This record gives sequence, C-alpha cells and structure tokens, in this order.
Amino acid sequence: MYGCQGGHSGHSKLNTRERKYSSYRKLHVVLNVNDKIAISMNYTSGVAVDYLPVCDMLEEVSDKYNICSIRADAAYDIRNVYKECRKYNIVPIIRPRKDTKICLADYLSERNKYISRIRSYEN
Repeated sequence: MYGCQGGHSGHSKLNTRERKYSSYRKLHVVLNVNDKIAISMNYTSGVAVDYLPVCDMLEEVSDKYNICSIRADAAYDIRNVYKECRKYNIVPIIRPRKDTKICLADYLSERNKYISRIRSYEN
C-alpha cells in the first residue's frame, strides 16, 4: 500500500489465529465530523493491520477535502501514519500506545506533546 510499510498492529497476538479463521472484518472510515458524512471507506480482513488503509485513504481524499486533523485510536500510533499526516499538513490526534516512548523525529512533535501531557497527569 502507498507509503506504509512495516510497523506494529494494534492487535493482541493472542487472538490472531481466531481472527484469521473467523468472519471478522473491519471497516475503516474517513468521516467528516462537521456534517457526519463518510468521505472514504476501506473494508479489510480481520487480520489486516489497522494503520495500512489510512495512508491510501489520506492520499485519496487530501486533494478533494480540506482535512485539518485526523482522530484515531492507538492502532494508528505508527510512524508512517504521522509521516503521511505531515505530508498532507494534517494534525494527527492519535492516542499513543501505553508502552510508547518520546521520539526526537520532528514529524512526531504532536505525538510527543500528547505523551508528555498524559505522563504529567500520571504523576
């Protein structure tokens, strides 16, 4: 898929076999939060990693819509998603994974702010 290689999935390894042989599927949606209209959708198998479709979907909609930010859960907390957001000047609002660390890459600056803020509440 466009611009996305490698990384970690947000899924537990414990249920991979169960998901592989089930009818479990995922629907990834780009939703305009102002008018609640889906502007892009991608249907994947239950074993597909969550973040891969976002790169293609951002490429598809970035020219048609003025996207200011994306909101996503920790399954999308992957460097390639942040790089794609930077490429299209989109602010990523993505929940960091629990085991995450602050990284010095400039395209992760928003993520680092979220991590610092979360840690400040823990102390």
